[in-house]
Amino acid sequence: MARKPRLVELWHFEWLSKAISPVPDIVPEGFFPETEADWQAVITLGSAHLVLPTLYTSLRAKNLWAKVPEEVATALEGFFELNQLHNARLRHQIMDVARTLNAQGINPVWLKGATQLLAADWQQSPRMMLDLDFWLPDQTMYAPALETLGADGYTIPEEYEGLSDTKHHHFLRRMKVGAPAGIEIHRDLVELRAHWLLENKPALQEVKWLNWEGHEIGVLSALDRCIHSYIQCTEMNNNGLILGQVSLMKAHDFVLRYQSLNGGEKESFLARIRNASGIKAAKRFITYLSEFLGMPNPLPANRDLVKRVKANYEPSLWLNPRRMVIEYNASLFYEILRTTGLGPPSSWINKALRRVQQCISYRPEL
Repeated sequence: MARKPRLVELWHFEWLSKAISPVPDIVPEGFFPETEADWQAVITLGSAHLVLPTLYTSLRAKNLWAKVPEEVATALEGFFELNQLHNARLRHQIMDVARTLNAQGINPVWLKGATQLLAADWQQSPRMMLDLDFWLPDQTMYAPALETLGADGYTIPEEYEGLSDTKHHHFLRRMKVGAPAGIEIHRDLVELRAHWLLENKPALQEVKWLNWEGHEIGVLSALDRCIHSYIQCTEMNNNGLILGQVSLMKAHDFVLRYQSLNGGEKESFLARIRNASGIKAAKRFITYLSEFLGMPNPLPANRDLVKRVKANYEPSLWLNPRRMVIEYNASLFYEILRTTGLGPPSSWINKALRRVQQCISYRPEL
């Protein structure tokens, strides 16, 4: 009888990472999921990381589809088709929002995954989205935009009531009954701590203004879209990186955007992330992408993040701090202590174990 793993294992994560990689010649080597338990582990991971539609399109593109069991193939095809239907609804929502804002002389700059739904081949996009984001570069437009969208039915959900609507780089999420997604209106492209990578004013100068389906909208330059994607993975996921947590959906999105840059744009991107304040994080993240998704690494390697991700799939390590320090780098425990305020070594072990188990969400029991 086939062995059923109690937890998702490291090779499942490594296989899924390479299977969805947008790098054309990167395919999973060695093991291929065969048992029902292994496919259940892959589907569990793919669902948690929002990449099941991507897995479908990638396996087909890499000529691996024939190796997928019939029931799994049917399920993956279904996930992709459902996401197509969802994206069609999102696209109509973008049109509705743009039309509503344009009527008041407001032209939104669409961000993140929403830009993929503006393309002519949007139906082929496997990108999954939970929210739609746009930026208003002109602060005089904030009040009329919020008033106009409020009149159109977009309101702050009850769970957000009482929270500050001016504390972050975007207003609180607005929802509309019947709309497929919430919308997030950005005052700034990114949080203040990431402005060294992407500032509003220079980005605005490079915005491409479009007449799209009869609506006046804007999109960031290809370089700035890539940098924005990078920031989502790194600067705005600092705690996740400390604990070895990387969103495969966002990692895939970044690699795809980086690949689309021309040579000069890639050099500009690398020049920006080589800033002294961010080079260490850049080395860690790009090395991770190189080892797990096969992205060519233009920077000196730093395997700290690779070790942290791998450690998440060896639960016994968390019960043996000495082995963790020796095999996976002492800085992992030290950074957890420093960032979570767990206290001196004499008191931290049980708290650290509880904290780690709470934070590692992609090792569910099967």
